[in-house]
Amino acid sequence: MKKFLLGACLFLSVSLALAQIPKKTWQEVELAVIQGNEARTIELLQPWAERGDARAQSLLGVVYYDDEGTVRDYAKAREWWKKSAAQGNAAAQYSLGWIYYEGHGVAQDYARAREWWEKAAAQTENPKNIEVVRKARQALEQIRRER
Repeated sequence: MKKFLLGACLFLSVSLALAQIPKKTWQEVELAVIQGNEARTIELLQPWAERGDARAQSLLGVVYYDDEGTVRDYAKAREWWKKSAAQGNAAAQYSLGWIYYEGHGVAQDYARAREWWEKAAAQTENPKNIEVVRKARQALEQIRRER
């Protein structure tokens, strides 16, 4: 739950400036995340994710992946992250790397993990991606040491 809250709050703070989703909706999402109300978070984000908002898709992936309660669903997390990653969302690309690295809901596949982390690590043109790029590079270094 703590990972979910920290990741979601970081994600929300970075996303607010460029979000197509109305600021009031993001504030409601942030409150739902802080309260640990995953059902409300999903309710607020789902319509925007279905409209193709990459940030909403990525955060839905986080909700489904990190939840320790009733909504954990690795397949749904992967589905939303793939949609977001296809739009170039570095956080979703990084997260997909972990799904394959850990084998959560998929066969463990270090080559696919490396591919997703390489995509995320290459997203250096946007200053908002600095933290994700750093984490992706660390993950790539970890996988190199292990292999």
